[in-house]
Amino acid sequence: AGYDGAALTDHMALQKYILAACQENGGGLRDKPEKRRDYYHTCYCLSGLSVAQHPDPRGEPQILGPQSNKVQAVDAVLNVVRHKASRAMELARALPPLSTTAGQA
Repeated sequence: AGYDGAALTDHMALQKYILAACQENGGGLRDKPEKRRDYYHTCYCLSGLSVAQHPDPRGEPQILGPQSNKVQAVDAVLNVVRHKASRAMELARALPPLSTTAGQA
Protein backbone atom coordinates (compact mmCIF):
# COMPACT_ATOMS: atom_id res chain seq x y z
CA ALA A 1 0.00 0.00 0.00
CA GLY A 2 1.06 3.61 -0.50
CA TYR A 3 1.55 6.51 1.87
CA ASP A 4 -1.69 7.24 3.75
CA GLY A 5 -0.92 10.87 4.64
CA ALA A 6 -0.21 10.17 8.32
CA ALA A 7 2.53 12.27 9.90
CA LEU A 8 5.99 10.75 9.71
CA THR A 9 7.18 12.64 12.77
CA ASP A 10 5.87 14.35 15.89
CA HIS A 11 5.93 17.98 14.75
CA MET A 12 5.52 19.45 18.22
CA ALA A 13 8.27 17.24 19.69
CA LEU A 14 10.65 18.31 16.91
CA GLN A 15 9.89 21.98 17.59
CA LYS A 16 10.42 21.46 21.32
CA TYR A 17 13.80 19.78 20.76
CA ILE A 18 15.03 22.47 18.38
CA LEU A 19 13.85 25.35 20.57
CA ALA A 20 15.02 23.83 23.87
CA ALA A 21 18.16 21.90 22.99
CA CYS A 22 19.62 23.37 19.80
CA GLN A 23 19.76 27.10 20.50
CA GLU A 24 23.03 28.67 21.54
CA ASN A 25 22.88 31.71 23.85
CA GLY A 26 25.04 33.80 21.52
CA GLY A 27 22.93 32.96 18.48
CA GLY A 28 22.99 30.13 16.01
CA LEU A 29 21.83 26.55 16.28
CA ARG A 30 23.59 23.26 16.86
CA ASP A 31 23.01 19.58 16.21
CA LYS A 32 23.02 18.45 19.86
CA PRO A 33 23.35 20.29 23.19
CA GLU A 34 27.00 19.23 23.64
CA LYS A 35 28.01 20.43 20.15
CA ARG A 36 28.96 23.92 19.00
CA ARG A 37 26.85 26.05 16.69
CA ASP A 38 27.74 26.32 13.02
CA TYR A 39 26.19 27.60 9.81
CA TYR A 40 25.26 24.15 8.52
CA HIS A 41 23.31 23.15 11.64
CA THR A 42 21.74 26.61 11.94
CA CYS A 43 20.31 26.19 8.43
CA TYR A 44 19.41 22.54 9.10
CA CYS A 45 17.58 23.36 12.35
CA LEU A 46 15.71 26.32 10.88
CA SER A 47 14.61 24.13 7.98
CA GLY A 48 13.47 21.42 10.38
CA LEU A 49 11.65 23.97 12.51
CA SER A 50 9.86 25.30 9.43
CA VAL A 51 8.79 21.84 8.27
CA ALA A 52 7.60 21.03 11.80
CA GLN A 53 5.58 24.24 11.99
CA HIS A 54 4.14 23.97 8.48
CA PRO A 55 3.54 20.24 7.94
CA ASP A 56 0.58 20.78 5.61
CA PRO A 57 1.00 23.49 2.94
CA ARG A 58 -2.77 23.94 2.85
CA GLY A 59 -3.29 24.00 6.62
CA GLU A 60 -2.64 26.38 9.45
CA PRO A 61 0.85 26.46 10.98
CA GLN A 62 1.33 24.61 14.27
CA ILE A 63 3.52 26.85 16.42
CA LEU A 64 4.90 25.67 19.75
CA GLY A 65 4.95 28.56 22.20
CA PRO A 66 4.51 32.22 21.29
CA GLN A 67 4.02 33.44 17.72
CA SER A 68 7.53 34.91 17.88
CA ASN A 69 8.75 31.29 17.44
CA LYS A 70 7.20 31.15 13.97
CA VAL A 71 9.50 30.85 10.95
CA GLN A 72 8.56 31.09 7.29
CA ALA A 73 7.38 27.99 5.48
CA VAL A 74 10.06 26.37 3.31
CA ASP A 75 9.78 23.92 0.45
CA ALA A 76 11.03 20.72 2.08
CA VAL A 77 12.72 19.51 -1.12
CA LEU A 78 14.38 22.73 -2.30
CA ASN A 79 14.95 24.21 1.19
CA VAL A 80 13.96 27.71 0.17
CA VAL A 81 10.98 29.79 1.28
CA ARG A 82 7.85 28.44 -0.43
CA HIS A 83 6.90 31.62 -2.27
CA LYS A 84 10.42 31.84 -3.74
CA ALA A 85 10.27 28.18 -4.79
CA SER A 86 6.90 28.81 -6.47
CA ARG A 87 8.30 31.84 -8.30
CA ALA A 88 11.34 29.87 -9.48
CA MET A 89 9.06 27.14 -10.84
CA GLU A 90 6.96 29.75 -12.69
CA LEU A 91 10.09 31.19 -14.29
CA ALA A 92 11.34 27.71 -15.22
CA ARG A 93 8.01 26.81 -16.86
CA ALA A 94 8.18 30.00 -18.97
CA LEU A 95 11.56 29.01 -20.47
CA PRO A 96 11.68 27.36 -23.87
CA PRO A 97 12.22 23.60 -23.79
CA LEU A 98 15.79 22.37 -23.86
CA SER A 99 16.92 21.10 -27.21
CA THR A 100 18.74 17.77 -27.21
CA THR A 101 20.32 18.54 -30.58
CA ALA A 102 21.75 21.98 -29.77
CA GLY A 103 25.51 22.12 -30.11
CA GLN A 104 25.79 18.70 -31.78
CA ALA A 105 27.71 18.49 -35.05
